[in-house]
Amino acid sequence: MKTQLVEMLRHAVGVLQKDPMFSSLDVKQISIFKNKHPTFGDYASNLALALAKQQGCAPKDLAEHIVKNLPDNPEVSKVEIAANGFINFHVKHTTRHAVINTILQQAGDYGKPKLEKSQRINLEFISANPTGPLHIGHGRTAIFGSTLANLLAFAGSTVEKEYYVNDFGRQIDILSVSVFLRYLALHQHVIEFPASCYKGDYVKDMACLIDEKNPNIKEKALLEIHQSISKINNTADDAYIDKVIFTVKQKLDKSYEWLRDFCVNFVLDGIKADLGSLNINFENWFLESQLAKQGAISAAIKLLQDKNLTYVEDGATWFASSKFGDDKDRVLIRANGNTTYFASDAAYLINKFKRGFDKIIYIFGSDHHGYVPRLRALMQAFSIPQEFCHILLIQFATLYENGNKMQMSTRSGEFVTLSELEKEIGKDAMRIFYMLRKPEQHLEFDLAIAKEQSIKNPVYYLQYAYARICSVFKKLKNDALEFDKKIAYENLELLDGDLENNLMDKMTDFPEVVLTSAQRFAPHFLVNYLRELVQMFHSYYNQQRFIVENTKLRNVRLLFLQAIRQVLINGFMILSITALEVM
Repeated sequence: MKTQLVEMLRHAVGVLQKDPMFSSLDVKQISIFKNKHPTFGDYASNLALALAKQQGCAPKDLAEHIVKNLPDNPEVSKVEIAANGFINFHVKHTTRHAVINTILQQAGDYGKPKLEKSQRINLEFISANPTGPLHIGHGRTAIFGSTLANLLAFAGSTVEKEYYVNDFGRQIDILSVSVFLRYLALHQHVIEFPASCYKGDYVKDMACLIDEKNPNIKEKALLEIHQSISKINNTADDAYIDKVIFTVKQKLDKSYEWLRDFCVNFVLDGIKADLGSLNINFENWFLESQLAKQGAISAAIKLLQDKNLTYVEDGATWFASSKFGDDKDRVLIRANGNTTYFASDAAYLINKFKRGFDKIIYIFGSDHHGYVPRLRALMQAFSIPQEFCHILLIQFATLYENGNKMQMSTRSGEFVTLSELEKEIGKDAMRIFYMLRKPEQHLEFDLAIAKEQSIKNPVYYLQYAYARICSVFKKLKNDALEFDKKIAYENLELLDGDLENNLMDKMTDFPEVVLTSAQRFAPHFLVNYLRELVQMFHSYYNQQRFIVENTKLRNVRLLFLQAIRQVLINGFMILSITALEVM
């Protein structure tokens, strides 16, 4: 309904603009909002107030001109102008009732926008280094990205979810060496474990599997490798771990490649399993190593060199990203000849652009805010339109249990994994709690509330609404009564109470909420909408009886419940939470 009212106002302003007296009217946005008091109508717009200043007239006078030029709409019974210039719209009761039929006819398609063309979108999120299990710090990005993908797909886009795997480079080397040092210890060749190595139990688990997966490793001269590492002066800094990495690579030779791939695949298999249990799946796991093998990193650097956007300083090759608004220039090739992660990012950006997407979306944690200007700089350097790429930053989430902050450090080995959290509070609670705030806001939630079966727990409150509706139909069956849709549709006028009208208006808003949430990449709008809808439903449920003797009233209320249930089903599907029939 709001969309129709916006179009009516837009038409009226368009007519006015043809009059020389109103030709200067400049409409940037038309707002429609629900009136809190039905006396003033169902909907209102402040359009006249917004335009009065530029027109140099009283808001009420301008409102009269706008209303005069509104096109007819059979669903609007009356339009009034308030003293302050607000334009109030009264909607016919039959218009409200029409939404019930629309919902039940469209069923799973209710809320889907009618788009002229579907966009093909690449959505990259999480992309955590495969150096350990995903922990609770990754949860918010994971849930947000997955929900946004569902939302965009429901709104008509073709979405390809992508996880960028940094499967080679220094951090993978550190992981591989961490595992190998634990492996040496298993064979009685103990070395003081470097502070910069990974310390989680999963590292020991991988070490225990090496003999089974690759017996050839054991045939290596483990004592000799142990002695070579022991001779390195432990300076407890980056230089020390780099020397250890060099020694292990040199001694293991080709077996090192197997070790590195084994570590990456072990961790990735765990990540995929943990995400799968949360209903998060990716169409593409993009390996950074493929960029190197295909020569894409070298090609990206050469393209920047050909554009005279690089220079050499202190033996390193730099990209002059500060020319494009970045706060400093970025290294592409280190003095030791190794390319940087940023060089891979440049090749990856080109790769995405060449794959023919209409739009790409990066979702980063807020600690990656520095990536925004450098990616924007690359886009300008490669002549990629800025509107092609959207970068969303997600603030951190802090979880508490019994008043204590939960840990999330992969390097130290002290962290709570996503799978542990899922076992503790369940998939549905995770998918809702991580979505309770807009992404740019810091989020805190207490596990105790997530496990409560009360109105304090938002996921419980959502699912309880669905279960309550199912319980009504179960009682109908137990009482050997039938639901007659024909009788229900013939008596829609019986749904005329304030709570019923408010619920119908709320359900009418669902398609607009979906569209707005998708356009603004804001799935938390949908979460808030559903929470408001079920709050209204629970108030209605507590005040009404549904299995009543009056056949007409019973059937029309049951039809009404079916419509509410369908909106919940569609919303739950986007959020990927379970519709429970019994609680």
